[in-house]
Amino acid sequence: MEDTAGHVTVLFNYHSPVMDEPVEEELWAKVIDENAGTYELVSIPFYGLPLATADRFEAQMDADQEKLVYRATVLNSGNSIIVVALLDATADLSQIEQALSDLGCSSERLNDSYFASAVPKTLFYGKVRALLEKYEEQETIEFAETKLSAKHQSDLRRRKK
Repeated sequence: MEDTAGHVTVLFNYHSPVMDEPVEEELWAKVIDENAGTYELVSIPFYGLPLATADRFEAQMDADQEKLVYRATVLNSGNSIIVVALLDATADLSQIEQALSDLGCSSERLNDSYFASAVPKTLFYGKVRALLEKYEEQETIEFAETKLSAKHQSDLRRRKK
């Protein structure tokens, strides 16, 4: 079902590497070509969907569920997704979100101890990884790179040189 801003919700069914179980996640997408069934992901996935914001994909209406359902990825944006879980209950998750925002990442919070963050293709991922590793070494957080683009993988290889 489309809203007035040209966005729709799409159902994604996949095995979550974060949860280690099948999940259903409903996310917002921008309509690119409704007739062709092409959409662009707007929401940040929480559980390890192998898509990132601005990736394009095909979806079809499922008659049984009466929802648009993801079918296939058609274009990767080069963006990446990381998820962060708070380990230290005394730490301020907002401070970590702000540090990522200062680097140029956007985030969506699931609850007071877990959020997902989108890393734009234009950012050098080495800085983002270094920040996350700093917090992880302090045992403040645990993080996972649920969708690491080829560009950001290349950034990490350059960082090691």
